[in-house]
Amino acid sequence: MEDGVEKWNIATIGFMVIENEEATITSKPPEVDPPLELKTLMGGDPNTESPVRADGMPASKTERQLRRMMCLQRHAHGAYMDDGEASFGGDQFHRGIDYMRESPASIEKAWREAGLKRWSAEQEVISRGASAVGESIKKHM
Repeated sequence: MEDGVEKWNIATIGFMVIENEEATITSKPPEVDPPLELKTLMGGDPNTESPVRADGMPASKTERQLRRMMCLQRHAHGAYMDDGEASFGGDQFHRGIDYMRESPASIEKAWREAGLKRWSAEQEVISRGASAVGESIKKHM
């Protein structure tokens, strides 16, 4: 309780939708129109592709730099950055991603899928741990 208002905090993988002051957590993204700032930043509709060079990389030097930064931030030592490339080969949760040639929507989808796989694996470990604790308690009763 803070200033007479009940506060709460959650940690989850998913999307929070707030309607009529009521929050709902879902695994699916809400159906919303992207904000004007995002449309402007991406040069129009965020689902449209930006101009590309003959090798399939973005024509904009700034966009290539931002994509490299994004790849390094997300994957650190697992990122492949040779010859101007920016890619990740994949791991147990993440499929491989070519940051220079995939659309932002495709990259975001890969991130969401990896988050859900990681969450599912964590829930399985928690469940097995809880079962083991339950068995241990039964043995000592």
